[in-house]
Amino acid sequence: MRKILIALGLAAAFTAGPALSLELKENSNYEVVGLERSEKPKVLEFFSYGCPHCFEFEPHVKAWLATKPADIQVLRVPVSFGREEWGFYAQAYYLAEALKLQEQSHERLFDRIHKDGKPMHNEDDLVAFFVELGQDEAKVRGTLKSFPVQSKLKQADFLIKKFRIDSVPTFIANDQYKLIMKSRDHADGLDQTTLAEGLTALAHKQ
Repeated sequence: MRKILIALGLAAAFTAGPALSLELKENSNYEVVGLERSEKPKVLEFFSYGCPHCFEFEPHVKAWLATKPADIQVLRVPVSFGREEWGFYAQAYYLAEALKLQEQSHERLFDRIHKDGKPMHNEDDLVAFFVELGQDEAKVRGTLKSFPVQSKLKQADFLIKKFRIDSVPTFIANDQYKLIMKSRDHADGLDQTTLAEGLTALAHKQ
């Protein structure tokens, strides 16, 4: 079983105290998905605004993004899993990207759903959210149906199928390593305190 010893260089984002070390083990903390490695360090985050666990992980992901090595490319991929509401959230992600509103909308949409208890039930709810951010309704509706947004939704579906994503949050490093998150079935999996180390280590794994 291959092991990776990595220094706790990003621990300050999650824990206090002296530097420690974390040992990542294949099939315990991560698994090889058997696909061709990406040319450059890369992390895919599969998520949904409607996912409670994604909401819980978001502050830790945000902290890692602010401190991660500059050479690691990060691509967020919204999933729907056939759920109508989650489909609206996936559209909202790419709509915000097209309108250059992600910095304003990303955390706000998480909070709207999980703190304010206001899910999106239909397209009108989605459009209203962006109008509240100061956007013109006609522009929002037109952009939502635009080729760039629809193409990215299709690309997201392709990646979900390619990596056989069946739960979120799921993190794939370099198109090759899938992080195993801590759960009842995986007691040794990664959690919020070890996420940054795992992402950085696997993205740089040769």
